Amino acid sequence: MTATVLDQMAIFHVDFDIWTGKARLTAKDLRLGSDGEIPPASLATLGSKNICDPKLLRAFGAIKQRMVRYMDAVGMRFMNGFAVPISRLDEVSGELNALRDEFYRARDAFLRSYDTAVSDWCSSNPEWADIIRDGVMSRDRVADRLGMNWEVFQITNGDVQASGTHGVENKARKLGGDLLQEVISTAGETYSTHLAKPTLRVSFRVRKPLKQMRDKVDGLSFLDIRFKSLVQLMDEALRFLPEDSKEPVEGEGYFRISAVIQILADESKVEDFVKGDTSVDTVAKAIQSNAPVESSKPTKAASGDAPKESNPDDLLSTSSFDEEEMFADLDEVFSGMSDSVGNMSADHAQVVSGGHDGTPHVSRGSGYF
Repeated sequence: MTATVLDQMAIFHVDFDIWTGKARLTAKDLRLGSDGEIPPASLATLGSKNICDPKLLRAFGAIKQRMVRYMDAVGMRFMNGFAVPISRLDEVSGELNALRDEFYRARDAFLRSYDTAVSDWCSSNPEWADIIRDGVMSRDRVADRLGMNWEVFQITNGDVQASGTHGVENKARKLGGDLLQEVISTAGETYSTHLAKPTLRVSFRVRKPLKQMRDKVDGLSFLDIRFKSLVQLMDEALRFLPEDSKEPVEGEGYFRISAVIQILADESKVEDFVKGDTSVDTVAKAIQSNAPVESSKPTKAASGDAPKESNPDDLLSTSSFDEEEMFADLDEVFSGMSDSVGNMSADHAQVVSGGHDGTPHVSRGSGYF
């Protein structure tokens, strides 16, 4: 098994050099004495000082973060790098080349404006301009501190046997368990975000994390014999989540997606699913049987007549409510001279609010309790 694992994965190492825009803070940069002062926090921290606006260097850190997110999406952390399936070697190489090109375009743009950036920073901190200029590096030195490179290699089972060391082999054995825990964690987060509230509908946004995890597990399915079953499980949910739709999923799709996520989020359920002791149908039916139901209680008329299904749009035409009579003589209403109108108004209010006799509350929209 381990030989198969090693033969089917490549290891990428990605190196970044990202200059922080800082230079060493020296003793002469501090103004000591009774009238002394220290540089503001925006300019200096313990042991270092900024010689240009730090915001100008954020692009490099952002590219590195995107690289890490991408590599985590397709592979596993391994030997200070990322283990990815051989089947995705060309894809990953192309993505890293594109990120490297973007990095060097950003570096070239920064170097072209480097002198201006330093000058602008001095203008923004005029009382500290001298200590900024003292720390300025040449453009060539800054260029040497901004770089991105990557390399890829493969360790075969033959290499392990020839070297007589099995540390790599032992680490490879653990990757399958690590990936399963990642699946469980991702499914749990997805459930909390999209399914924890019993709305009986799920957002189309659940598709992205599910599809990303599905593709990752599929590519690394050689790590664990159970992963083929998990790929099929995730495909069952994805068939209700078409790429071109942004509509929430309801009905059968909701229950089956919920079932898939619940299975993936629980290691014992994963084991039961792989062994055939549970299924999407079983879990989906259990979810549906425990789901909240839409209220369909009839509204009891205030007069005590037979129950009638409530219709919010008909409230103002309730038989015990005479609109013409209420507006016939406003003077009588306000003076309390017409008891009948007051009683009818009270009856109508009782229908809307539920009153004190147990009459159901009338809602203008359906919902779940």
